[in-house]
Amino acid sequence: MKKIIIFFVCFIFMTSTSISQQKNEEDSNPLFPVQQNGKYGFIDKTGKIVIEPKYRYFPPGDWRIPESFSEGLSAVMMGDLWGFIDKSGKTVIEPKFKYPREFSEGLTAVKIGNLWGFMDKTGKTVIEPKFKRVKSFSDGVAVAILDDRSVYIDKTGKAAFEAQFDDVNSFSEGLAAVKIAKKWGYIDRSGKIVIKPFLGRPGTFSEGLAKVQLGKKIGYIDKTGKVAIELEAREAGSFSEGLALIVTGAYREEYNSATRLDRMIISNIDSGGQHVFVGKMWFIDKTGKKAIDLQILKVNEALLTGFSDGLAAIKIEDKWGYIDKTGKLAIEPQFEAVWPFSQGLAKVKLGDKHGYIDKTGKYVWKPTN
Repeated sequence: MKKIIIFFVCFIFMTSTSISQQKNEEDSNPLFPVQQNGKYGFIDKTGKIVIEPKYRYFPPGDWRIPESFSEGLSAVMMGDLWGFIDKSGKTVIEPKFKYPREFSEGLTAVKIGNLWGFMDKTGKTVIEPKFKRVKSFSDGVAVAILDDRSVYIDKTGKAAFEAQFDDVNSFSEGLAAVKIAKKWGYIDRSGKIVIKPFLGRPGTFSEGLAKVQLGKKIGYIDKTGKVAIELEAREAGSFSEGLALIVTGAYREEYNSATRLDRMIISNIDSGGQHVFVGKMWFIDKTGKKAIDLQILKVNEALLTGFSDGLAAIKIEDKWGYIDKTGKLAIEPQFEAVWPFSQGLAKVKLGDKHGYIDKTGKYVWKPTN
């Protein structure tokens, strides 16, 4: 019996080690999509072309289209259909899809006819298309719409829990928001309610906290349901790298179809040719204390994603740049549009062309189209 237990423990250790090594390898070998002469391919962190630009480009505003690699594979358009390639550029799943999604936990959603199912990395359909809509797998389950009901399914396509909810959100950090009788609470991975429904509007957990609606206020709860931060604010973002973006007064939260990213915009009034900002915007830390006052720089927009790789995207007047965690400008505003930093690089738009910069603001791939 001891030998069996020892073998089982060793198997778990080797499996987790293998997954960790795979993730580290993925992180150490990132590839970034670039466009050249109307085609796109991929570069590495130095700007060297790894996969020649030969694939058909796609509209950047289409939220369904993955731009880069996820779990070692990327969707690429060949002709009028989409397939998947690996990081060597080898086609591993032949083009036969109209609506590709990124891989998550070894599976990606596929649409056949009017219904959605899931396939694995070999291109095999493992969950037959029978759902009206689906979300990606997270914590071993996925949200799916079946017979006008929102349910959680496991990787066999069966309902993961017996409990029925009025509405459901995806899992994050082991918890998911569910709606019961017009109020939102949270369940764990077993389907057990761990935070009783009392919220008007729930968020996903990030760094141990979730943004929620507390009556007429915005705040954050911890994983026990305790209110950790309560704010006099109109809107807030999720925590990232220990900080979260907050807006008070008049504001707009807008989805940018060009970048496929949410952003916060402080409303302004044109008074005699001068812009007067009505709201205020800042970053808070996990105690709720103001960490960076964006009014000092006269920031009027910021990406809701907040900080990544130590930098956050902000807009001053009509140009985008980046600040560091001290609130100082790290990269001067000069771009028409920007994306968050990821593994040392950020995609930027200059005119109608796209390029990549490093954390010093230097181009590793000059803007092309």
